[in-house]
Amino acid sequence: MGFSFSGIREELDSKELGKLYRRLQADCRYLAPFADWKAVVAFLHDQKRGYRLKDRILWRLIQYYRQGGDCERLGVVFLAIFEPAILGLYSSGAADTPISATMTCSMDGILPPGKRYIVMKGSAVVVVESSLPMVCRR
Repeated sequence: MGFSFSGIREELDSKELGKLYRRLQADCRYLAPFADWKAVVAFLHDQKRGYRLKDRILWRLIQYYRQGGDCERLGVVFLAIFEPAILGLYSSGAADTPISATMTCSMDGILPPGKRYIVMKGSAVVVVESSLPMVCRR
């Protein structure tokens, strides 16, 4: 079983997240230079550029996420932002059981048992181990 972020990348291009990005971009001057979520994520992954601006962007995104409502969709953005660290843990062998990255806040479905899922819960990112199928609702 592999580990895939493909669904998360697709979600970054969704109409709903695009609309949220434009709304937050109008409210937050730190997002102004970036065209979309993918550009923000690429900037945050760039190890040679502006830690101060990165801190400010992350701080604002966390503040927005804590407001709830539509801003809870930012969970997908956080998974994309922290993708290198998550994949680093997975590839280092730190994960001794399979992990699946899922967008539990943005999709409906049944998650199969026997895996670990990365889930946004409140203002925290938690890992949930599933011994039974879990039902996800938006």
